[in-house]
Amino acid sequence: MLDYITAEWYDLAPELLGSLRPIVRDLPPGRTLPDFYPSPMGGPSVDTSPSASSRRSIPSPLFEVFAIRAVLREAWSVPGDCAESIFMAAQTVSGACENYRRNYGARREVRNAARLELLAAHATLQSHVMETEFLFMERQVIWDRIVYFLHGDSFFVEDFAFDEEMYIEPDQLWFGVLPAGITRVWPDF
Repeated sequence: MLDYITAEWYDLAPELLGSLRPIVRDLPPGRTLPDFYPSPMGGPSVDTSPSASSRRSIPSPLFEVFAIRAVLREAWSVPGDCAESIFMAAQTVSGACENYRRNYGARREVRNAARLELLAAHATLQSHVMETEFLFMERQVIWDRIVYFLHGDSFFVEDFAFDEEMYIEPDQLWFGVLPAGITRVWPDF
């Protein structure tokens, strides 16, 4: 959207411009923000013509918006990369599960090796899921920075609570999956 902002946006969409509004108001007619203020981070809107040298320096917060935009462009492939990573890890879990089923009646050493392979595959899948959550959280923080620069306020609805599920009565999380024979041994559950 930044590539299309002209002085007309000052009156047409002031709520979208936020703190960029005074900068947009001062644009010459027919010039866009990145055309009049070339991004120091490069990109498709950078003009290298002789008239480019006569442009003013980039005012804040536009400079910060350009910097954040460059970071977002670098992270553009994150959703696809994460989906592929999780899919491949899930395929590994599926294969390890099938291997464990095939070897369940085998010698103890073979069965234990297949079980460890399955546990490792599950752990790897979980780490890929967690890494995806971190990457998406980082992207949300970057978008939040843009909102902050433009409007001076955050758009997060609530804070991230990584350990919320883990520390709400941790004993109860495992209690439901334990066999009845084990839970009878520990009456504290």
